[in-house]
Amino acid sequence: MVAWKIEVFVLEMVWVMLSGWLSSCLAVADDVAAALRQVTSPSSRLSLSYQ
Repeated sequence: MVAWKIEVFVLEMVWVMLSGWLSSCLAVADDVAAALRQVTSPSSRLSLSYQ
């Protein structure tokens, strides 16, 4: 009966680590996408051409 409690605990810890890793990856991807949108927007091209 103790063995399944350990298995559940380990699975919960793995789930917490995976969900944290996934949310970190999504946050980084969102920041990269926002930076790329800002660099490739038409208004930024115009301001760069006048410098």
